Amino acid sequence: ELMSGVTTIRTVGGIANYDSKLRDEILKRKVIGPRIVASNEGISVPHGHMAGSVAIAAHNNEEALALVDKAKSQNVDLIKLMITGGVLEKGVPGELKMPPEMVKAVCDRAHQLGYKVAAHVESSEGVKVALENGVDSIEHGAKLDQEMINLFKEKKAFLCTTFSPALPF
Repeated sequence: ELMSGVTTIRTVGGIANYDSKLRDEILKRKVIGPRIVASNEGISVPHGHMAGSVAIAAHNNEEALALVDKAKSQNVDLIKLMITGGVLEKGVPGELKMPPEMVKAVCDRAHQLGYKVAAHVESSEGVKVALENGVDSIEHGAKLDQEMINLFKEKKAFLCTTFSPALPF
């Protein structure tokens, strides 16, 4: 990325603690690379988006909160949630997978610890659940309606849109 002119990347889901380790090696000038804002592994639910690859499945709020604490111990820069299904797995891509009360619990803990929360979301329902329960940025998104626009403004959240995540496939 750096050699292509990209100076900063934000990783939102990764393998173990690789991204924060690489970030630290870059900061120590052991390797050359762009600035990295790292989340490491995301938090998902059983049969949720990317569970078992770049996210860990939490079966309940306690497990989800333990994953926030694990991320803190890895010195991440932000927390990543996988709230809806995605285009890379079976099922409905935008189907709500993570219960709203889990989203809220994770966001509350993350904010108490000083972290922002990014969320994988691919439906209007998912965007609303995410924003209503404390998510700071929506990754991918859905067709905006006035209610969502109002929530983005009220919550001071932002949208990191993806025009077509399935296009390369």
